Amino acid sequence: MRRLLVIALALAPLPLVTALVADGDARRLPRAVVEVRAGDVFVGERRVTSGRAVDGEPDWSPDKRRIVFVRQERGRRGSHLYVVRRDGDGLRRLTRGEQVVAMPAWSPNGRTIAYAASPLAGGSFDIWGVPARGGGRPIVLVGGPAEQVAPRWSRTGRLHGLRLDPGDPFPEEKTRDADTPQAGARELLPDFDQRAPFRLTIAGTRLGFASATDNVGDGPIWISGSRPIAGAPMLAQQLVRVSDGSIRSYPGIGRLRYTPESTHTHWHLLDFQRYELRRADGTLIVRDRKSGFCLADHYGQAARRVAVFRGPRYLGNCASSEPDVLSVEQGTSSGYTDLYPPHFHGQNLELRGLPAGIYVLVHRANPTERLEELDYGNNAASLRLRLTWSGATLRVETLRTCEGSDRC
Repeated sequence: MRRLLVIALALAPLPLVTALVADGDARRLPRAVVEVRAGDVFVGERRVTSGRAVDGEPDWSPDKRRIVFVRQERGRRGSHLYVVRRDGDGLRRLTRGEQVVAMPAWSPNGRTIAYAASPLAGGSFDIWGVPARGGGRPIVLVGGPAEQVAPRWSRTGRLHGLRLDPGDPFPEEKTRDADTPQAGARELLPDFDQRAPFRLTIAGTRLGFASATDNVGDGPIWISGSRPIAGAPMLAQQLVRVSDGSIRSYPGIGRLRYTPESTHTHWHLLDFQRYELRRADGTLIVRDRKSGFCLADHYGQAARRVAVFRGPRYLGNCASSEPDVLSVEQGTSSGYTDLYPPHFHGQNLELRGLPAGIYVLVHRANPTERLEELDYGNNAASLRLRLTWSGATLRVETLRTCEGSDRC
């Protein structure tokens, strides 16, 4: 109770901050077009791939979180399928061997990618399928002596292709894609939208700040920690609700640590947020020593930013005063915000000895990107600051606020 009172008092001005973004959320997954420009993949104005290779034939995943595309390295005859997140991270190669691949198409349930492929040594094109998450061997889905190309899926998940007779022209290469039909159950994932740092305060040589992370996704961030015996590490998995009522688990997303403090004593999820001070060129100068986070539904500050707001579900205390427990659950529902006030158990950076100058203070949610979420592109926000010293007295001036970027 004391912890809640401290946070409530320290974050009293927050509604004024959230009011600026409550009437619209431009960062929810838009119906953007993915397209190829000069050999690179773009989503809107965001460049998703770059380099010397030539990328083409993009196709959206049904949930609009990932893109499959064909990559041909310069100077090589063969090509391969790759999958990348819409923010440009998580690049993964799906096919191996010496072959030419073309025309990838994501299945409506999101599990399989069909594509046309032909061996470099000669032979006709067949339609193959490969698991969208990787790790599986491609298999022939439609074969035969004729050219089998241009796979496409019906909304019910039935695969169709185009059979080419000798002399028939190949279909034109696809350069853009606006949508892939979605069928079957869908993961109700969270989406962490990090607010820019606010309520900057100075305590000696430490710069304190408040932080706020909205969950504006379709579902909660749900963390379950467990261990076999007391004294062993508490390993965490993420549980994800699915639209058909089932639950999927993603193990290995991190760990929890029991933290005894004067105002609260409970289990913290490590690395849920990270606070950094960087030079204007992006060079890291100082990083926080935050002890972790107890996720809970205490503040419904993002209720107006989600399609359906169902009220609180996670009201536990993260196993307070129970250092020997074998399991812990915590989470933040859609429409809720994880808030922490300045100087509250690591909500600061030590700046002793740092020269005066212009810096960027960055707050980043899900910094390791181990947690599954809808969109990773809104996980960072920042402030551009001027730090000055008057003798031993530190002063800070905010020059600019950048809600959607770690570069300010």
